[in-house]
Amino acid sequence: MSRSRGGPFCCKMWLGLLVGFVSFVGYGWSREGATIADKEAEVTLHVVKLAQFTKAIEEHRGKIVVIDIWADFCIPCKKAFPHFLEMQRKYSKDGVVFVSLSVDEPGQKDKALKFLKSQKASIPNFLVDEEPAFWQDALKIGGPPAAFIYDRQGKLFRKFDSDDPDKGYDHTDVEKLIKSMLEKK
Repeated sequence: MSRSRGGPFCCKMWLGLLVGFVSFVGYGWSREGATIADKEAEVTLHVVKLAQFTKAIEEHRGKIVVIDIWADFCIPCKKAFPHFLEMQRKYSKDGVVFVSLSVDEPGQKDKALKFLKSQKASIPNFLVDEEPAFWQDALKIGGPPAAFIYDRQGKLFRKFDSDDPDKGYDHTDVEKLIKSMLEKK
């Protein structure tokens, strides 16, 4: 006489668990093997302290790093952002890393993320969680818009900012600098 261990209910439960496990594992495999388009569609915004942001930038040593400093309240920033992303599409294959740094208040994260999603900004996006006086002093800027370009050794190569109205800049200035840095490999 054989002993049944739970009858039909038990079998259904184990079958359900097995199907759930396979689905879960399969999801992991499909995400790992996701297409580039799927991965590009992911837009995130990480709230960080300035020290954490600096470490994240240092991880790209050996590459040219272009940082766009912007804010949701900054109309010129938002108008220039599509050009920044276009440069990313053009030059990322050449080892140029594009990063956005929002200086919005942390409570405005949802608004900043909504803008990033509307732009399909699947680059590394950060929002600095510091008082304005702190990041302004640390970055040596009065506010956005600004762009920082780091060389392959991780040193600040050039800073573009809007602090001096006579020395304005736009995306063409940033792109010219990127091209010249790429030529010097």
